[in-house]
Amino acid sequence: MGNIQSNLRTIIYSIFALIIGFVLIRLLLKIIGANPDNQFAEFWYTFTDIFVEPWAMIYPNVISGGMIIEVYSVVAILFYIIISIVVTKSASSPFEDSRKLAIAELVDSMFKVVEFLLITRFIFKITAASTSAPFVRIIYDLSWIVYEPFATLIPAVEFQGAKFEISTLAALIIVIILDMVTEQLVFSILDTFFPDRERVKKKSYPQTYPQQQAPLQPAQQPQNININMPPQQQAPPTYVDRRTIQVLPSQGQKPQKRGFLQKPGKPRSSRQGGPPNS
Repeated sequence: MGNIQSNLRTIIYSIFALIIGFVLIRLLLKIIGANPDNQFAEFWYTFTDIFVEPWAMIYPNVISGGMIIEVYSVVAILFYIIISIVVTKSASSPFEDSRKLAIAELVDSMFKVVEFLLITRFIFKITAASTSAPFVRIIYDLSWIVYEPFATLIPAVEFQGAKFEISTLAALIIVIILDMVTEQLVFSILDTFFPDRERVKKKSYPQTYPQQQAPLQPAQQPQNININMPPQQQAPPTYVDRRTIQVLPSQGQKPQKRGFLQKPGKPRSSRQGGPPNS
């Protein structure tokens, strides 16, 4: 459900973003005073007429030399943004993860549509929008269904063709309050019919805690059994002799040279144990 909902939102936002881009190019060409006889300008004006036609003639255009500010194109862009939000919320609500969220989102979407109609009616009345525009007539006809009980509540204030409908503002405030109260009421009712899975699990499978067992009687206490195991034979410890032996030459003695080229030494005297001198 989550993937379907995200994909649907992406598609709706992409469509409305493309339409808003078309209208922005039209508005830019009008502002810079593009030649209407140019092939591209003529094609673009004809192509985008379908997107701004419902808002045409709502307000007069502002003309300064060759520059034209199409006020109804600006109004069309604003309404496309609002309509994209309302349509996305209404279309994606049935694809919520649970029935409770789907029903709650659907009810909230209905209130948002009513609030949108009342806000638009109030803006059109206070800005003296032309009733000859098709979109203005549609808004007045649809909003009258909600506005009728409040029509004679408070008299409107008129000035220079504009009308400040206090009754519309009062109806809008009451609908917003009902939206907030109904949202909490709907969630409370849906919690009764569609409880969460976690709550169902807690009710179906209550959590049990281990009970403390009574101490065993002396006759029931387990007896200790001693088992003598033969000691394991351990390998004899090994030692490594890391001592070093240094051989130093004796002091005061020169090493004797051996060989047939050795010079004969002095004859030793008889006192030294040698043969007597001849």
